[in-house]
Amino acid sequence: MKRRLALSLGALVAALSFSSCSSVDHGEVVAEVNGRQLSRDQLASLTEGKTDGATVRSALTQWVRVVSLSDEVGDISTPEELLTEGNLVLAAMIPQVSAAPRAEFEKGLAGGPYLCLAAITLGTEVPAAQVMAELEAGLPFADAAVQYSTNQTLAQSGGVVYDSEGNSCLDSASFDIAFPQIRGVLADAGATVGQPVVVTDASGDLVLLLRAFDDLTLDEQRLITQNELGEALLAEAQRADISISPRMGEWNQEQAQVVPLGDG
Repeated sequence: MKRRLALSLGALVAALSFSSCSSVDHGEVVAEVNGRQLSRDQLASLTEGKTDGATVRSALTQWVRVVSLSDEVGDISTPEELLTEGNLVLAAMIPQVSAAPRAEFEKGLAGGPYLCLAAITLGTEVPAAQVMAELEAGLPFADAAVQYSTNQTLAQSGGVVYDSEGNSCLDSASFDIAFPQIRGVLADAGATVGQPVVVTDASGDLVLLLRAFDDLTLDEQRLITQNELGEALLAEAQRADISISPRMGEWNQEQAQVVPLGDG
């Protein structure tokens, strides 16, 4: 699953492959999805004035993917707005499909498919018991990491731990490769999802946390719910009526993108 909207709607590629498609040629209209039209001027704004075929077709493709999923998408005149609206669409859909994957995820060490780790390294001046008491009283873990972590990388990330490739949520096998022995440390401390624990190593005390689903970013939640989200996107996209001006190309259902006329 891809990570950003213009590149992050991997599930949509399959979903939109089943959408209905026709052509539209209404003068200044270059695309229409479920009655919503995109003008030539709006397309020029999305491409930031670029007119080469590849850029134009890419912008059209992303606009179609976003608009086909919601009747409430706002005005889209820039690439940034396209990214924002696409993320809003996905954010609205995730709660509708998250019950089952959330339950599996929050099994944590007891069989959860993904683990998302956070940590606070403590110096000698701040007792672990004090930090735990503040967390139990409602201090967000991220704020505690900023305030107390002696490791600046963790302080800057709000305690979120990344692997060497920049991933913050890893499947079980990848987690064990990235963080050898941490699973055993967490298990010995009785760690469960959403409940911080204190462990001690040669450098001192650490507060470790298996992050809860509600504390994850949109990209992380999208990873956890990718299968269910893909099915929901497919169902939505099957109802879409997509039309592309033949002057711009045509919608290729198999590739789920706008292609040069005749390649569809």
